[in-house]
Amino acid sequence: MTIDERIKNVLHFNYRLATPPANDNFLFHVIRAGCSYFDEDFEIIRDNNYPYYTVHFVFDGCGIFHISKKEHLLKKGDAFIIFPGEAHDYSNYSHSSLGLLWIELSGSNCKELFSYLLSNNQYVFKNVSTENAGQQLLDILEYLSPPVTINKYELSSKIYTFIMYLLDLMTGIPTKNTPALIVKALTYIDENFTGQIQIRDIADNLHISHTYLTKLFQKNVGVTPVKYINMKRIEYACYLLQNTDLSCESISDKTGIYDNAYFHKMFKSVKGMTPVQYKESL
Repeated sequence: MTIDERIKNVLHFNYRLATPPANDNFLFHVIRAGCSYFDEDFEIIRDNNYPYYTVHFVFDGCGIFHISKKEHLLKKGDAFIIFPGEAHDYSNYSHSSLGLLWIELSGSNCKELFSYLLSNNQYVFKNVSTENAGQQLLDILEYLSPPVTINKYELSSKIYTFIMYLLDLMTGIPTKNTPALIVKALTYIDENFTGQIQIRDIADNLHISHTYLTKLFQKNVGVTPVKYINMKRIEYACYLLQNTDLSCESISDKTGIYDNAYFHKMFKSVKGMTPVQYKESL
């Protein structure tokens, strides 16, 4: 069964632990887990009182994740982690759906294992192989689905295997399932999004048609090339607002958006505030 078929089987499933977990040494506990599509205007904002370790996997769409004073662009195939005690927020791209698998964890072992990720500021895993991260999360969700009787030791074993995979990813395991054309397209965009990049430029560079590029990109990244480029520009704009004293007009130019009014409109559509308001909130 493909990952898309498995996702359909658990779509809109939400698990919540009925009672607080027992203080079992060395066991992992799932507090909440689920699989859902989130439509436009979706946003989660939490302060530093959030107490759990949470892993999300993006199975469709595109979004923005903010944690530890940094913005991260999220796309299909990425995973991101939330650590206890860190204020954070995440949202979808304006007028686009965002498909997420997620699992919220607690347990005495979480702190030690996840600390390796935190020590490397590893909040986001880019282009995570859906054959691994997504499938393993689905294994856990399917195990939690009724009418199965949950064995806490078997569940803990599945969670441990998943965390070990994330630790392996930190060492730089290459992605096996992303088509070479998409890898090249993403690289081209990363190197050129601050200029006047057009979809035809990417297609010409890859020697494929505009139509085929858009179809392939939508399938593998979860959004169109245009939306992805715009998200990269907003991600970079947030970085410049946080780390420089450049004017909004200068930042607009540096991100490749040469119309300052359009830059403000795009920024607000993604972040829900103007660049000036974002700067003041830092």
